[in-house]
Amino acid sequence: MATVSTKGQITVPKALREKLGLRAGTRLEFHIEEGKLVAQKVVEKDPFETWVGRAKSRFSKTTDETVNELRGGPPERWVRKHAKERRKA
Repeated sequence: MATVSTKGQITVPKALREKLGLRAGTRLEFHIEEGKLVAQKVVEKDPFETWVGRAKSRFSKTTDETVNELRGGPPERWVRKHAKERRKA
């Protein structure tokens, strides 16, 4: 049970905070559902998630291709392996 303070604040019981992973600064949304006050944890988007995959579309080379170019070409064993595959085809 919680009591609403004069500022409109409530304290979520510790057992519920721990079970739901609520910490100081966690944001909650409130709405009414069938006459009950429902609080729902706001799941923030990972700020890095919006950048995932963007570099791929801007650059045509893969990481391996870039590293190989910087090192002066692919490793010798890669060249031998792919040379054999080309001869078979």
